[in-house]
Amino acid sequence: DIETQVLFNRAMAQLGMAALRANKLSDCLRCLADLCSPRNQELLAQRTSRYWNNDKNATKEEQAARELKEKQRLLPFHRHINTDLLEACHNIAAMLIEVPCLVAETNHTNLPNSSESSSKTFRRALSVYERNVFEAPPENNRERVMLAAQHMSRGDWRKCRDLVFSLKCWKLWQHYDVEAIHSVLLRRMKEVALRTYLLNFHTHYSSIGVGALCTMFELPTDAVHGVLNRMIIAKEFVGSWQNVLDGTDKDKQAV
Repeated sequence: DIETQVLFNRAMAQLGMAALRANKLSDCLRCLADLCSPRNQELLAQRTSRYWNNDKNATKEEQAARELKEKQRLLPFHRHINTDLLEACHNIAAMLIEVPCLVAETNHTNLPNSSESSSKTFRRALSVYERNVFEAPPENNRERVMLAAQHMSRGDWRKCRDLVFSLKCWKLWQHYDVEAIHSVLLRRMKEVALRTYLLNFHTHYSSIGVGALCTMFELPTDAVHGVLNRMIIAKEFVGSWQNVLDGTDKDKQAV
């Protein structure tokens, strides 16, 4: 039933955007994976399907009836879901999940559960963007997120923040608390940037202080401890805590 499928797709689109607002990135990816495609407007009944007139043996009356039925399925404009916003939500969630995995793959490091919630769409778009010969300023939401992902892969969370928060599609969420959404996303960006920075450059350090990481990524001490503990337990890099048993303050400890 096409009408039921359209209703299901629209419900999944709303659930995916709600998952991003709630900082549930894996759920956001799963909900929006099938909707972020060139056929997204067709799946949401916002444009007629390009395949309705494939039957060359149909008479003119049958073709006219099919065209009318296809147009009757379309929703009025005031009920449309902005596809740029959908794609931005998918790409932001995919960036925060996929960038550490891509950095680890570049450094020949195997991350646990790296295949979960993988987004082939995001990886393909990032690969196409990185193959561009000329580095022109980003012209749309997708290019801004792809450029933000490049900065994130180097641990530069400030440029990533500026690019993501400058997306025009945020204005469509004026009835939500956008500042609260940004603050949650910013905390997640800092933690992901810390993780990618350590995956990229941990071989350059014999030891690094927690205080230096807190200053670099503007994170509280407990957050830095949490990220480092998870990475050490998952064996993403070989490390151990120093100055722990002798009662040293947390922000003066090193790993």
